[in-house]
Amino acid sequence: MISALYFFSKAQNLDQRALSHPIRDAFFPLGFDDEIVFSAQLALISFQQANFLKQTPSTEAYAQKLKAIKGVNKRLNDPTGEGISDSTIFSIMAMSRIETGYTLQTHVQAIQRMIAMRGGFSALGERFQLVLAW
Repeated sequence: MISALYFFSKAQNLDQRALSHPIRDAFFPLGFDDEIVFSAQLALISFQQANFLKQTPSTEAYAQKLKAIKGVNKRLNDPTGEGISDSTIFSIMAMSRIETGYTLQTHVQAIQRMIAMRGGFSALGERFQLVLAW
């Protein structure tokens, strides 16, 4: 999909800002640099695909979800502050898209607390704000 947009934009000489997409431009690239975000992204995509196809998520989808959960929990217990990093918050955001009910509420509250610890929504970078607002 991204390559199709790339070639279309080049062929039509479109302004790249017209093709801006916060999830694609800010969230997905984090998966290339962070194993926990990558696992959360794989889990999210796998669960969404299964939901779309009205199928049960695969064992690999659950394995990626568990890997992301373990990684996030390890970071949250890290005294160096890695627990409130962009990548940790993005991982929790991805995982929250899979959850419902009490678990979803817990993730949303955790994200709110982490953002408050970083100085509030206005203290976050523009791309980060776009992804959160998305």
